Amino acid sequence: MQKTFAPDLTVLQSEQLWHGVRLLGQDKPFEAHECFEQVFRQTGGATRTLFRALTQVSAAYHQLRLGRARAARSTMKKACRNLELVGLLSNTFQQRVESLLQSWGAFEGGPRFIEVPAQVGIRWPVPDGLLPAYEAANEASSIDGLAGGVRTPAMEDVMSSEQKSAPGFNDAVGLKLIETSGSKVVAELVVTSQHHQPWGIVHGGVYCAVVETVCSIGAQLALAEGSGFIVGVDNHTSFLKATRSGTLRAVAQPLSRGRRTQLWEANIQNEQGELVATGRVRLMVIDSGKPLAGETAALKSGAADQG
Repeated sequence: MQKTFAPDLTVLQSEQLWHGVRLLGQDKPFEAHECFEQVFRQTGGATRTLFRALTQVSAAYHQLRLGRARAARSTMKKACRNLELVGLLSNTFQQRVESLLQSWGAFEGGPRFIEVPAQVGIRWPVPDGLLPAYEAANEASSIDGLAGGVRTPAMEDVMSSEQKSAPGFNDAVGLKLIETSGSKVVAELVVTSQHHQPWGIVHGGVYCAVVETVCSIGAQLALAEGSGFIVGVDNHTSFLKATRSGTLRAVAQPLSRGRRTQLWEANIQNEQGELVATGRVRLMVIDSGKPLAGETAALKSGAADQG
C-alpha cells in the first residue's frame, strides 16, 4: 500500500510546490524545474528529497520535449528512486510515465534521440500521492484534468487584483503583465508616439525601464514571504534593433537568485520575433523595516507589480 507523504512545508514552499504542479499542467516542464529547484537548494531532509525528485521529474519531461529519449529515461529513473524514498512512487504514476515515454518512442533500449511531435500540449503526470497530502490544506483546490495534480493559488497571486489595477509606472508607460512568477515574467507593450524619441523610433529609456520592471517583479516574487524587498542596483541594457510600431514582448528569467542579491536577464522582441533589446539587472534585497530613500522600507499600495 502506498504511503502518504506529508512534509512540514512553509507557506512559500507549499506555494512553490503547487505552482510547479500548475506549470506542469500548462506544459511548461522547464519552468516547473526552475520552481522546484529553488526549494530543493534551500532545504534538507525529506523535503529536500521530495523537491529533488520533482526537479528530476520536470527535467526528464523537458529532455523529452527536446527529443533526448535516453536522457529522459535516465533522469526519470533517478526521480523514481527519490520518490520511492518519500513514499510517492505508485504503480499508477509509473504506468502513466511509461505510457507517455513509449508513445513518443522513448522505449527501453530505443534510440538516443527521437522526433518530437510538431504540436505538443500535454498535462504531465505528477506523483498522485501528493494530492491526499495537501487536499485538506487546500480546500479550495479543484482537480483540473491534471493526472494526480491540483490547481491552487500560484506565486503570482501574491499580488492582489487591486494592486494589479492600481496606477503607477506600468500604467504610465502602457506595460501589460502577461505572466508573473519567481521564475519567469512576461510583459507586452504596444508602441505609440509617446514612446518615441525625436527620430520616431522607440526611446532607449523605454527598453531600460521595461527590463528593470520585469526583472524586479520576478526577483520580488522569488523572495520568501516577509523576507524583504527588491531594489535594482545595476541595469545594463543593449539596444539591438530600432522599432517604430507594433507590440513588444519582454521575457525575464533569473540567472542567479541568492539570499542577498539576484541577477535577472530580460529579452525584448518585436512582433516578428526579432530581438530588439536585451538587458541584465542586478538586484539587492532590502530587509523589511530598514530605511529606504528616507522612509521605512514597505510595499506601497498598488506597487507590487510596478517594478
